[in-house]
Amino acid sequence: GQSRIYAKVAGDGEGLFIGAIVKLTGEADSNGIPVVALADASARPVGVCVGVVPEIEELNRLYSPASTADKIVVCDDPQIIMDAQANDTVVAGDIGLNVGLAAGSGGSTLTGFSSQEIDMSTKGTSSSYPFQIIGIKQNGGENALGADCKLLVRFNVHQYGTLSAGV
Repeated sequence: GQSRIYAKVAGDGEGLFIGAIVKLTGEADSNGIPVVALADASARPVGVCVGVVPEIEELNRLYSPASTADKIVVCDDPQIIMDAQANDTVVAGDIGLNVGLAAGSGGSTLTGFSSQEIDMSTKGTSSSYPFQIIGIKQNGGENALGADCKLLVRFNVHQYGTLSAGV
């Protein structure tokens, strides 16, 4: 999928981690780069954070800490297929359903990975949910239906998708 550089402003009190779903804020930095922030359950996503452009003095940093201005690499392709962890039990009948984003933020400062998950309590046919489950991640038999299953999801609602309202 396509990735582009977005900005995160120092006034943003949330950290951004790899795998975090982000939204546009309606602002741009002084270079005209659109600003993103961590998406909440009701946001229209613009993409998923796939990295942070490193500063020369912090080449090993894998995430963007809270209240830190950074350049964020975001996969903003509305057709991307992502793997995501469910926050509850997944059954075969859930494949094809639409789901929301579980509330929460943060991630691991060691790995740089986000702790956001798919909210299985929202599963249904509503077209307003931001994701659609398209399958179960296949990784050598280490993932199966059940609790905290790894899913394959696509955006069902996206900032650059069809009939998308402006920010």
